[in-house]
Amino acid sequence: MYKLLIWEGFTDYADGCSPALELENVKCWYGGTNDTWYIELVGSSLVLPKGTLVIEEFQTTEETQ
Repeated sequence: MYKLLIWEGFTDYADGCSPALELENVKCWYGGTNDTWYIELVGSSLVLPKGTLVIEEFQTTEETQ
């Protein structure tokens, strides 16, 4: 299980991500179409735009292998 925490305003950081998102399975990318940063939980279909608050647990494929 991974806990993903994103809070409003995380895009204030230079790279678009806050230190709390320093996880191997989480990546950030810039969506040029919408001019905004996005967060993606690698290995799942979860993609969150900036300003989102999420505190949730996710089952990972690594645990089922």
